[in-house]
Amino acid sequence: MKIRRKIMLILAVIMAGLWGCASTPDSVERVVKVMYLGPDTNHTGQVEAGKIMLQTQKGDFFNAYELSEAVIGSFLGNSCTVSPQLLINIRQDDEFYYGISGKDYAKPSPMNWQMKDYLRTCPCGVKFSKKDLKVVEVVFEHKNGTIDKMGPNSINGNAQPVLKQVTMIDMQTPSFLRKTLKFDSFADDFLTLRYMEERGNPVSGTPDVTERMYEFDLQMSKTINVQGAKIEILDARPGKLTYKIIRQMSVE
Repeated sequence: MKIRRKIMLILAVIMAGLWGCASTPDSVERVVKVMYLGPDTNHTGQVEAGKIMLQTQKGDFFNAYELSEAVIGSFLGNSCTVSPQLLINIRQDDEFYYGISGKDYAKPSPMNWQMKDYLRTCPCGVKFSKKDLKVVEVVFEHKNGTIDKMGPNSINGNAQPVLKQVTMIDMQTPSFLRKTLKFDSFADDFLTLRYMEERGNPVSGTPDVTERMYEFDLQMSKTINVQGAKIEILDARPGKLTYKIIRQMSVE
């Protein structure tokens, strides 16, 4: 009986640690996102035939946050390890952001048999300050969307990394625009480039797609202009192209 009473007491403490500190931060709409991929100007690149030379995108911007080192939290054997990653599922309240991982999940204690199947479905995350972007707690997300911390001391050690803000673009808006320029082929001093333009939502909708080919005689000039971009061709071969971006493609 004493052993049973101790087990029940431990389970009660675990449940209190997991459920007694739940909070419900305001949700930020969850959308599919993509980082801006266009290279900087004065960038020298090398590309094989059929591969992307330039890509530029336009849409509604938002902030994601990059975690550069792992943060581990645990309480009574239950734990969460948030690995280095770009956090795009962000919640917020008045003082803090809550970045929820898309790949790291809670690891229940072997003793926590009542909750182990449920906890394994709960993604881990970090709570970090809006003021200085410093991690203050390890958290996890319940199935109903509420955010919970692992326990009263939810970071193992002194790991309190500062996250880096990263500007990204929402692909699921009607205003999304993506322009892509590929190296198609090179023969007899003629360079052929393939251009593709996508307007609209490419994730859950059907964007308007425009494609066309551009051909340049490199005997006439090693500097070409296409879709607002100005590119210097440094070396052209049938299977490989070396180039320098003087001006990026227009995003209009």
